[in-house]
Amino acid sequence: GEECLNVCVVGLGWYSLRAHLPALASFEAKGLQGVRVRVVAFVSRTPEAHSAGERRLGHPVRRHTTLQAALQDAEVHCLDLVLPIPEVARAVALCLRAGKAAVSEKPAA
Repeated sequence: GEECLNVCVVGLGWYSLRAHLPALASFEAKGLQGVRVRVVAFVSRTPEAHSAGERRLGHPVRRHTTLQAALQDAEVHCLDLVLPIPEVARAVALCLRAGKAAVSEKPAA
């Protein structure tokens, strides 16, 4: 079967809803450099944020309430970290320790 990258979006704030989720929805529709992309989960603090993310993405996904829970989800390959700068370095380290890829636009230093 075709390779598929399963993504979990961590953080559903304004920037995630306005920039990351529309881009990921486009990748889901068109692929990314020949790889299928599928958002399978969010890490969100509230059900309201989760619902807003699903509406923006266009389909339902699993909800995790902690990064640790998402890291234990065998279906998640890559975590898109849309977090406040002070939280990024720790989150990247946890992802890498768990053997998951991490994507972060923000500086970790």
